[in-house]
Amino acid sequence: MHQHTPAPPGDSDARLLEVLHGAAPGTPADPDATAVLLARHWQALYSYTALFTPSGRTAGMAAAAAFARLATAPPDRRRSPRARPHPPR
Repeated sequence: MHQHTPAPPGDSDARLLEVLHGAAPGTPADPDATAVLLARHWQALYSYTALFTPSGRTAGMAAAAAFARLATAPPDRRRSPRARPHPPR
């Protein structure tokens, strides 16, 4: 049985993502880790998506979708393919 251990607000983002991904498949995400990550990054994420969307509502939906993708992505898939260094030629 999975025991809920709240994520303290002082944890690093990497540690909070570990908490989110450490749960057994099919178990709900840790609400504390989710809340802390959203509180830390929502405004910046929303502001960025607002630059590329036609309305605030659309920006909110895009930002929420981006957060959900990050929070549910396996640890080895979090980085964008463009962010990976190119192999030497």
